[in-house]
Order: sequence, then C-alpha cells, then structure tokens
Amino acid sequence: MAPATYRQRLLLHLLNSRRRPGSPEGFTLIELLVVIVILGVLGGVGYGAYVNQLGRANQNTANVAATAAAKNCAAILATGDPATSFKTGVDGTRVRITPTACALNTTFQVTAGDGTNSRSGQATIGSAGEVTPGA
Repeated sequence: MAPATYRQRLLLHLLNSRRRPGSPEGFTLIELLVVIVILGVLGGVGYGAYVNQLGRANQNTANVAATAAAKNCAAILATGDPATSFKTGVDGTRVRITPTACALNTTFQVTAGDGTNSRSGQATIGSAGEVTPGA
C-alpha cells in the first residue's frame, strides 16, 4: 500500500475526529452559574465606580458654579451698573445657588445634583470685592 499524502491524512483525521453519538454538547449548569457570578461581580464594581464618579462630577460642578456666581456678583458690584442682573443659575439644570442677591461679604452656597449624589460648594466675596473659592 502506498504511503498516504498529507491531504489524505488530513481528511482521515477530520473524519475520525467528529463527535461521537452520545458525546456531551453545550454548557453545564455549573459553567453557566460561574459566568453569571463573574458578570455580577463585574457589574457591581462598575456600578460603584460610576456612582463615585457621578459624585465627584457634582462636586466639581458645585465648586465651579459657586466661584462663577461670586465672580459675577463681584463684577456687578465693581461696575456699579444697576442694569446688570445677577444670574442665579441656568434653567433646567440641577444646580441651585443661594443667596440670590448680590452684596459684599456674601458666601454663595451651590448644590449640584439630585438625591444621594448631590454635592455642595461655596465661594465668598470679601469686603473689598475679592472672591475666595471654597471659603
């Protein structure tokens, strides 16, 4: 008998390596449960990181908004222009600024966000009109 060529040996291997009747197919229940547990752990870690980042973003928003409100008020006081109005926030946002009046020696308190992730920031206008963020 002549030696088999590479092609013939490959075909013989492929024919012999087919699944036998009755051989197990698919995944076991344990394998599926392990995958579900791994996905749950990854989801829990991801959600925690998301909530933490949301709180940090609200804190930065509150700090920036408080400083901007104080600088806006200081500019109005410096110019003495009664026609210029003080902006207390942007409509449709989750940023609340108090107080709504403009005066020297005032501390502006800003709350950004809703619910458990809301954060506060503040800025102060001094007696000479200087703005101190986070005071």
